Amino acid sequence: MITTSIIVQFVLGDKRECGSMSWTDEGHTDHTPANKLNHAIYSQDICTVSKEIDHMQIKGTIKDWSQFTTSKVYDTSNFDQKQCLKKAFDLGDSLADYELSYCGYDN
Repeated sequence: MITTSIIVQFVLGDKRECGSMSWTDEGHTDHTPANKLNHAIYSQDICTVSKEIDHMQIKGTIKDWSQFTTSKVYDTSNFDQKQCLKKAFDLGDSLADYELSYCGYDN
């Protein structure tokens, strides 16, 4: 009975983490998985790639740091962005799309 009341309280509770947030689907594509990131990093700058990741137009993971350092995204990054990218890569031996976007926007 206690378990049931806890579940009911959780489901019917007024406090929900994102309950008051609202947004539109504008600027987002379908959510089919695709690894377009590896192509985009060679043809676009870090700001454009960060925006496309945020809009879910591209996604993927960078697994080869030495190859990534020859990309246009890396070349167009400033010093702080490059340090952020390297730190994110070193944490997990790869660079996820959301990490690249974070380093692009927030540095």
